[in-house]
Amino acid sequence: VIGCIWPDNIVYLRNHYHVRPQQRVIWTPLWGEIAPPPPRPKEAIRVQHGLPLDRKILVFGGQITEGRGIEEMLTMAGMAKIARPELAVLLIGEGRLVELVERHIASGGDNVLYRRRVPRAEYLSLIAACDIGLACTVAGVDSSSFPSKTIDYLRAGLPIVAAVEKASDYREFLRRWNIGISIPAGDAVALFQAVTRVIDDHELNANIARSARACLEEVFDMKPAVNRIMDEIDRTDRNRNE
Repeated sequence: VIGCIWPDNIVYLRNHYHVRPQQRVIWTPLWGEIAPPPPRPKEAIRVQHGLPLDRKILVFGGQITEGRGIEEMLTMAGMAKIARPELAVLLIGEGRLVELVERHIASGGDNVLYRRRVPRAEYLSLIAACDIGLACTVAGVDSSSFPSKTIDYLRAGLPIVAAVEKASDYREFLRRWNIGISIPAGDAVALFQAVTRVIDDHELNANIARSARACLEEVFDMKPAVNRIMDEIDRTDRNRNE
């Protein structure tokens, strides 16, 4: 049995690879821990990590490397510095493009904040002190990706702004569950417009906060995911015995 994280990926797999008749391909969404981080005052967390108290913070947690939309996020931050100085972009992680981020900051991009990778529990508290979770990929990819950071953003109660493949199932996923908005990858102007829309729409933020918990429990909770996989294994065994 081959598991794909998107129904669209099943089509992609069959179109690009040879699947033997005896192999079954199923949809198995990602799963993980869904408990929220321990409650702590947002201000205290920001003080602990040296983050501004008077700005809305857009956070990206993950590899600071190619294929993660780092350049577009930095360009978007440059627009925000002029048009929306109350916004800041926080990048958390490590990778080959850290030097690019540091050069951007050193050249005057003081609304970009960078923190190296932090322990898991600390990371969840840190992003919970932010205002929007960013999930970015690059243009020109023909398969649908699913940013695993989605689970952490939802655990922290953050609305998600995603810049992903134009035809990605992830865009419909955000819309269907009402947990964020998306744009096609590679467009820094559209990314800036998307984050400002979410920041300015208080009703949208409140709706997303309510939807996040339902999405975690129905899609990402470990028990339903394990039961789904075990049911598929049992069905495969029965078919083989028959």
